[in-house]
Amino acid sequence: MKLIAVGFSANTTLKGTLIALDDNNDPLGWESAGDWSSPRFQKESVSQFVAAVGVGEEKARALIFKALAEARRQAGIPTPGDKSQTEHKLPFIVVSGRQARDIEADAWSLLTSANDDRPEFFSGTRRAETHGLARG
Repeated sequence: MKLIAVGFSANTTLKGTLIALDDNNDPLGWESAGDWSSPRFQKESVSQFVAAVGVGEEKARALIFKALAEARRQAGIPTPGDKSQTEHKLPFIVVSGRQARDIEADAWSLLTSANDDRPEFFSGTRRAETHGLARG
């Protein structure tokens, strides 16, 4: 028996579908689609997997954990504790749980440092320059 991961994308959330297959790759009648980064969803899925397939809870957890690790790897999502993929080559701005004014200040700071104090904005195919625009 194994679980396969389907439809996981390369973003920071772990959303997709796990499907249970037997050793001949035939479906076992269980699949679960949703946000696998949610502990509540994982717990519910383990319970449903145990009921549908008839395996023990520990085995169900182990199979789901293994399938989610593979889903993360395929999608390029770092696994918890994996420091190698969390280093960013480009600057980034953390937006979760922050005030818009703080996010905006960080964005302007990055723009001005990247554009030698002359930020340039691109909208579609148009370029807009902000000569003499001062923020602060």
